[in-house]
Parts: sequence; C-alpha cells; structure tokens
Amino acid sequence: QEFEQRTVLEYRLAPAPLSLILGARLTRLALSGLISGGVLNIAIGAITGYWPHPLWRVGLILLPVGIIAGCVGVMAGLLLQKSIPSFLVGLVTSFVAWILGSSFGLAAGFNPVYEFISRLTPNTHAVELLFPTYFGVAIDSPWPSAIVLLLMSAGMAALTVWVYRRRVLKVS
Repeated sequence: QEFEQRTVLEYRLAPAPLSLILGARLTRLALSGLISGGVLNIAIGAITGYWPHPLWRVGLILLPVGIIAGCVGVMAGLLLQKSIPSFLVGLVTSFVAWILGSSFGLAAGFNPVYEFISRLTPNTHAVELLFPTYFGVAIDSPWPSAIVLLLMSAGMAALTVWVYRRRVLKVS
C-alpha cells in the first residue's frame, strides 16, 4: 500500500534513518506474528490441555521466522508496488514454505531429496527446534537449526534493506 497511498514519498522526505523505518515495520510484523502464535498456543492448550514448556522458547524460535516472513512481505510490496499481487506473493510463499518445511512430518523422515529441499526453508529448522518443546524428544543438536534460522533472518533483513534502498531511496 505504500506506493498506492504515496507513503513512499513520505519515506523519501522523512528525516528518519532507513534503519528506523525498516526496523519499525519489521518489529510491527514480528510482533503481530508472535501475537498470532500466542493465540494459536492458547487455542491448542485449551483444546488439548498441553502447554509447551518453556513458552518463551516458542516465541524465541518463531521470532526469526516472523522476521523472514515480514521481509518477504516488505520486499514483495517494494518490488510489485501493488497491494493484491504483494499479498498473493506473500500468501503463496507462506504456503510453499509450509508444504516444503516439514508440514507433513519431520523432513528427516522422508527421502533425501525432500529433506534437502526442506532444509532450504526456515520452517523445517523451526519445526526441529520446536519439536522437543511439544513432544519432549530432541531430534538432533539444536545449534545447526538455530544458526541457520539466525543466518536466514539476517540475510533476509539485509536483502530487504538493499531492495528498500534501490526502490525507495533510489540508491544503487
């Protein structure tokens, strides 16, 4: 909506630094994602009677996933400059990441090709990190998945800054 409602013009004229503008947008998106995850945890807990322990770990694991998703949405908006196509790109990206990212079970339980492709999505790493919280069994060492999630979120944030600079600030 930024391009359709001339918000980009305000961004260009604003004396605020790039980090503040993008940081605020990504913070809002990550917080709304964490709130959604909290509501989902409450619903699951109310239905099943099971509450993940510790709950803060769920939020900590979902935070980089929220940052990645927020970056995808911001970049889609910056590149497509229309609301509906940007929304569809975000929706399709989420759906594909869900399908490829261990939605049918742990990626390690399927053939090696699916496992390799699945590991390219942040969802698989989040599922592997969340698994012990919900099922009490660790799949493997959590550090590789944690590092991959952090690197993916940092990489997506850097890519979003680059796209923002090229599309809004017109900096090469």
